[in-house]
Amino acid sequence: MGKTAKQQRRKRRERQRKRGPSKLNGQTTFVVETTAGVLVREVPSTSPLLSRDIHGDAAEDSISGAADTWGLPDFVYEPVVVEKGDAQREIGDLFVIVEGLAAVVQVKGRPKPTNAPERECSWVTKQVKRAVSQASGTLRTVERTGASLRSSRGPRLSITKSDYDWIKVVVVEHSNPPAEFGEIDFDLASDTVVLLRSDWEFLFRELRSTTGVLQYLQRAHGIGLGQHPAHYYRLAQLDEATPTSSLGFDPDDESWRVEPTPQMPLAPAGVDDGQRELLLRAIMEDAALAGIDAAVSEEDRLVTLSSLDQLPLVHRPEICHWIPSRMSDMREARRSKPDRIHVASRSFASADPSIPKFVIVACSEKASAWVTNKFSERVLAKHLTFSRMMDVDQADLRTIGVLISPAVSRSRLWDTTTLVVQGDLGLSADEEQALLDSHPMQPHDFET
Repeated sequence: MGKTAKQQRRKRRERQRKRGPSKLNGQTTFVVETTAGVLVREVPSTSPLLSRDIHGDAAEDSISGAADTWGLPDFVYEPVVVEKGDAQREIGDLFVIVEGLAAVVQVKGRPKPTNAPERECSWVTKQVKRAVSQASGTLRTVERTGASLRSSRGPRLSITKSDYDWIKVVVVEHSNPPAEFGEIDFDLASDTVVLLRSDWEFLFRELRSTTGVLQYLQRAHGIGLGQHPAHYYRLAQLDEATPTSSLGFDPDDESWRVEPTPQMPLAPAGVDDGQRELLLRAIMEDAALAGIDAAVSEEDRLVTLSSLDQLPLVHRPEICHWIPSRMSDMREARRSKPDRIHVASRSFASADPSIPKFVIVACSEKASAWVTNKFSERVLAKHLTFSRMMDVDQADLRTIGVLISPAVSRSRLWDTTTLVVQGDLGLSADEEQALLDSHPMQPHDFET
């Protein structure tokens, strides 16, 4: 009697699990089983090393460059320079810091690897032990004296060790890592993670969020070299099956909708339309540069950027499709009813109070003082709405608003205005109600 189609699919999946990931044209292909069926993901090969005379410098530059390119350069920091007798020396090869989370990164590169797996395993074991010791020494220095770090963007940030939850990260650059690397048990503490450069690039390419990468690293203790893509997809399946409780607010319906918002999504950022995904990066770049130009404190500028970086990954494609569509609607509305200022908004709120709430507003008019004032009122009203509907104290909430409006300059498609609201607004009950009445839940045109 022949096998049923279901049995054949089960046998095929078993064979795929036994084979594990396959490599084709320098890429690694993962076959992932999900509740919705089989998902195939291709992990690109490691990018070429940046050109430098010294191999170690090239490795450090390439690792820093990946974090700059797919994360944000504002979260990537150069080594700490300390006085040592009559000389200066650098400690830490790289720091990656986002609000509340920080990684001290040590890079170890193999300029001329051999074809002997045992020899390469011996080399990497020694180098990882040395790197972990160096990272621990760096954190002791930061704890003792604090540090002033310079970001890849340029501004400096003063830190103390107690400000952050720290992860010690060792990134290994090896042009031909043997399969045996993945079986090495480095016997590391729970706050330490070891990756290949290919693992590092995979995470930043996949998530395109520095916060997302650091959150993954907090869940990656004990994972072998080269095994992080497979571990990521295991976590993604777990998160998909048991998503963190999150609430997505639908502005077209005056009610809450419960949506799965996994911390590690199975679909990588930008997989459906990578060009549109660049819109979010453009918004973040606008906020980064405007913060520098406005001479706000570096801490406040980074709060804005880290808030934007925490926009749930599963909602990013929707936002990146929504903005161009709504701006097109705004142009049409302006032509048909030029005497009104038209707006549309989209909001997202996680049930976790520590995660910022998001309000995106598209407007038909340029960001005049009157328009930005109305936008500010709307974000304040949303902050109150989130607090009341979620039964969470205002003091525990942060709401970030982004206004997209027609550009002043002809060289741009639109302009971006960003507002962060933190904590209790300090309004009386009557003032709160008046604010909510003037900006009801459902989007509407601003009254001129």
